[in-house]
Amino acid sequence: MNVKIISFAAGVCLLSACISTPDEPDITNAVWLDQGWSDDQRQWFHHESQGTATLPVPYEWFVEIEQPINIEHWYKGAEKNKFSSTEYLQKFGYIPSVKTTSNPDALAVGFVRTAGMTDAVNGGTYNAIGMTCAGCHTGHLTYKGTSIRVDGGPAVTEITTMIGALGISLVETDVDLIRRERFKNAVIKRMRDENPTTPVSDLETRFENTYKAIIKGLAEQAIIVARTKKASVDEGFTRLDALNRIGNTVFGAYNPVNIVATTAPVNYPHIWTTSWFDWVQYDGSIMQPMIRNAGESMGVAAALNLKPGADQFASSVKVKNLFAMESLLAGTHPQKAKAFNGLKAPKWPEKILGKIDQSKASKGKVLYEKHCQSCHLPTTNSQEFWSDKYWKKITPNGENYLALNIIPTSVIGTDTAQSEILVNRTVDISGMDMSGTVCGEPNGKPIQVTSSKNTPFAFALGLAVEQVVKHYYIQEKIDPKEQALMNGGRPNCLQAPKAYKARPLNGIWATGPFLHNGSVANLYEMLLPAGQRAATLYLGFQEFDPKKVGFISTPSDGLENTKGLSKVIVSGPEARKGNFNSGHEFSDNKGGQGVIGPLLKDDERWALVEFLKTL
Repeated sequence: MNVKIISFAAGVCLLSACISTPDEPDITNAVWLDQGWSDDQRQWFHHESQGTATLPVPYEWFVEIEQPINIEHWYKGAEKNKFSSTEYLQKFGYIPSVKTTSNPDALAVGFVRTAGMTDAVNGGTYNAIGMTCAGCHTGHLTYKGTSIRVDGGPAVTEITTMIGALGISLVETDVDLIRRERFKNAVIKRMRDENPTTPVSDLETRFENTYKAIIKGLAEQAIIVARTKKASVDEGFTRLDALNRIGNTVFGAYNPVNIVATTAPVNYPHIWTTSWFDWVQYDGSIMQPMIRNAGESMGVAAALNLKPGADQFASSVKVKNLFAMESLLAGTHPQKAKAFNGLKAPKWPEKILGKIDQSKASKGKVLYEKHCQSCHLPTTNSQEFWSDKYWKKITPNGENYLALNIIPTSVIGTDTAQSEILVNRTVDISGMDMSGTVCGEPNGKPIQVTSSKNTPFAFALGLAVEQVVKHYYIQEKIDPKEQALMNGGRPNCLQAPKAYKARPLNGIWATGPFLHNGSVANLYEMLLPAGQRAATLYLGFQEFDPKKVGFISTPSDGLENTKGLSKVIVSGPEARKGNFNSGHEFSDNKGGQGVIGPLLKDDERWALVEFLKTL
């Protein structure tokens, strides 16, 4: 192996931590909870394209490349050990799925073939492998051999290590002539099936050109990771610094100076009910669903042109698909029926996790109303929740939306890293020729955005996404009435608060680990003073604790094997900003930052936990 390949392999190891994955859970049964979707609707959501090319290889390459070689299958039928196999992707937390018309290779939940992407290397188009909303927003947990699967819940996945493993597979394939020939023949067979009249020599040339471009691209990515690694905060299972990564993808391609370290990992937010919030983005920064969803697609590598010219803001974002996905999530307006439809919050499955102690829950209900309701609102099953007191019109002729409390970090006391990105980050978009206004909050006055070396990231992103969506509407000749419908009937209002959103707690039991950055293991510890919470978590183990309500993530709660799990130090001298588990405290330290209520007795904590299971 030459020096160049050795250097590249070392760089790929930085991406993947040299690939260590947890042991697969011992599953004998799998259950999708009833959340109001049919099997067909669920499958469509799991595998419908947003127009993205998230992984750095064509679709055919992803389904044919073999896993990184390890001692367990060193050339013993290695051609059968495909990277895209259910068994392998489960190691990174991905959920098995079934073979359908939209998922012909039975890829895991969230993976999708995006056809017709522009091929900058060979000309024409190619099939990309992208991620869907479901890749980050489908949860699962295990309990005594049963896998409980939750649509709209936080993913228990580790995409960074998975992409690193893919890079290692490519390096191994590149230097092993037998394996490389086997891979090449499999890919070209797929290409011939799709293009039967194309000469094989042309397909081989296309394969070789693509190979060179991919190896070059991965080497460049490894260099970027190496450059930013020291400043970055490890994300690991269940977490991703989505906001900085979106900025890196969207504006880093325009100018590499815009690529920054990932410093603010967040637990993947759950997405049921969010369509009806006044601020739909998990951090309370975006009002319009289309802006949130198109921005997310751009962040997971939709093709995008930001350079000035006739095609500026052209993209591969499938705006109509995004609208259909949002409609499936939202359902019809819930206030009249006093119940959410669309994707419903999951109900505690008593047949699997055990019966709720209704006596304790009744005591917990009183405590919730006393200590929690002022921020998180009355529970969604109460009459009070549906009153106009909590619902407001954003536009004079529009529908009512649920007005959420946005709590300053100075009050809630939780880790501030994520809230500071929109406040502090700027991007160099000089020469982009992008200027305009976005609706600003809280006063609603227009905010002017101009192309400069220090344009505020929050508003540059909001305007760029708006221009991408407008470009699509013009190209597809979407009339203004339909545009307003697809935009969710709301303007593109943005804000950059140093604060976090307090949402209703329906289905909260299925959304651990807790706090926005996943730094608290379970609901019981959420009710403790911060100093009594676990100082170190191991994320990625999927076994659930139905008593404390959360994943088992510490040795003291029964975790025996930490192999391949993500170790996160959340308090103490070794903890890094971005990981802190402080704040949201019930404590006798009255007036202390982040103290939101009095110290609770232990029976009160258990009563509250029991009540939260009922929501």
